[in-house]
Amino acid sequence: MSWTIVFWYTSLLVVVSIIGRLFDVSNATWQQHKTGYKIQDVFDVLLALFGLIGLFGLAFDERYFSQALWQGYFVLTIAYIPLSFLLPKYADMRQMYGNANVVKAITSNTLLMAPSHVAQYVYAFNLNW
Repeated sequence: MSWTIVFWYTSLLVVVSIIGRLFDVSNATWQQHKTGYKIQDVFDVLLALFGLIGLFGLAFDERYFSQALWQGYFVLTIAYIPLSFLLPKYADMRQMYGNANVVKAITSNTLLMAPSHVAQYVYAFNLNW
């Protein structure tokens, strides 16, 4: 039951994140592909959507793909958290808001996604496969 809550919670966060990437907060308009999406945005969304498959599997006791794939996925997502700070997408943000505020934003996002990361770990490293 608790993994079902984590699945729906994470699904909500992913949907809000996708809408946030489509909406330009600075002038309250839809981006409508004016500047195009950055490769990192597309990678982030695909990574999150793929992760929902694993969370769905954990929540509803289904097995999708191999355990090795999910272990690799988990390692990739955990390694991606600190690496995202170094990617070019955040260079403009670091200049506008400063390093400390960008670190706070990434930390906040990581804490919001912590239940998802725990669930992904359980799904990937469960010995009962």
